[in-house]
Amino acid sequence: MEIQLTDFENAAFTVVVVLLSRVILGFNLNFYIPISKLDENMKNARQRNACADGRFWFRKSFLPEDVMHEHQHDAGFTPDDHDPQIQLQSIAEILIGDESHPGLIPMCRMYLDFIGCDSVLRSKIDKYLDFVVARARGDLMTPAQWMRKFVTSHPDYKKDSRVPASAAYDLVKECQLIGEGKKACPEVLGTNVIPEVARATNPFDIKSTCKEYDCTLLQAYMRQAKSQTVRQLETQIQEHARQLKEQQAELELLRVSLREEVEQQEVYCRKTGAEPSPNVRPMPDPEFGAESFSPPLRTASPPARRESLPNDCC
Repeated sequence: MEIQLTDFENAAFTVVVVLLSRVILGFNLNFYIPISKLDENMKNARQRNACADGRFWFRKSFLPEDVMHEHQHDAGFTPDDHDPQIQLQSIAEILIGDESHPGLIPMCRMYLDFIGCDSVLRSKIDKYLDFVVARARGDLMTPAQWMRKFVTSHPDYKKDSRVPASAAYDLVKECQLIGEGKKACPEVLGTNVIPEVARATNPFDIKSTCKEYDCTLLQAYMRQAKSQTVRQLETQIQEHARQLKEQQAELELLRVSLREEVEQQEVYCRKTGAEPSPNVRPMPDPEFGAESFSPPLRTASPPARRESLPNDCC
């Protein structure tokens, strides 16, 4: 589901989707269709004005078999086992229903009656359901239709399928005003009014959170929160300083240990006259101004000369 312009639209589609999942589980509905038909539905959904003009493969009998047969018998219909269970339908027919099957929205309303939904919650959900139905019927424009209309009617648009920068900027600003509730858009929202969204306030700014500036209790809470934040930051700084000091001490110990090993090797070589081992060698350390040591590159010694043997020794 694509994100909409306003929180009301996002809430409406979210509530309807969750409610449909409860209806499917509660009434044991069957919406299975062949995967090839599903692929065709996805292809049709990408067409322009697919919400109002498109037709999609959908089951015309998604009720349990026993309930469907009983409904056909009461209505005077004779069940036909060879009748296909899927057919092309519009979004309005899928949601509202027709003479062959009930729609998804009536099923949602029946489910709300079944679980005993209270009147306050029911009024909010009915508002969302009515909005979705109006969007499916084409009474309200989709955000894509509204955006296309806005761009094509912009004075800087040259009818060449290229959106100028000025039109893109004005479109984004218009979407911002509508999303924040600062401008009405009855073409998309109908009679639904979006309350103006106020910017978030700084919790540490006492003047923006309290109209009376002498709120001593609120000021005390603010001071306590600031003091706690300062203490946490100071503790983190001290911990980082302690870890850095430990790492520096460990590095210095390694350097001292390495110098002592080299000095012991030099003393041993002077006493015995042996050549120093090529495993370590002093190298200047440009960062610390002292000598550090690293193993040199070893060169392979030439192979030992092998004396040739006389032929009669073989």
